[in-house]
Amino acid sequence: MAPLLTDLKTIVSAFNIACVLIHHQGKRSEKSNGSQPGHKHRGSSALADVPDASWSLEKTKEKDLLKLSFEMRNHEPLDTLKIKRGENMTLEVIEEYVVESKVVTSDDIFQIVENIGAVTSGELVNLIIEKFSIKERKARDEIKNAFGLGKINKKNIGKNSFYYTREEQLQGCMTV
Repeated sequence: MAPLLTDLKTIVSAFNIACVLIHHQGKRSEKSNGSQPGHKHRGSSALADVPDASWSLEKTKEKDLLKLSFEMRNHEPLDTLKIKRGENMTLEVIEEYVVESKVVTSDDIFQIVENIGAVTSGELVNLIIEKFSIKERKARDEIKNAFGLGKINKKNIGKNSFYYTREEQLQGCMTV
């Protein structure tokens, strides 16, 4: 799935269009701990890892009420919505659930690197963890996303990887 989704993402970027894929998700078991909407989908993990956003519509314990949640990659978080299913499949927003988690976007990563200049991978991870109070894995994933989207550049110098936004930021970095 990853090559197919990556090719789709390339087409979306090249033609400045949107692409919506509709996919089913399995029923959540009581033992299930995957809380991110994208990771509830059945099949390839690429369905959660490649898209820019994942919308998840789930039943709730309340009759005729649904929960619509969003996992956004490079965008501010969207509140989860409680939706009432009406006649003829109409949907009405009843209330918003407040999103508590902190989201880091590729623009946030760009801003940090732009303000500091060339920074090692380890230093950048620590800065992101400190600023956004997120886990190391999430910080590394967001750096990878920012690099993949071309927001930041990467250059290996000696044993260190440096991230930068402009070439002149690298002038002070020397092999030790």
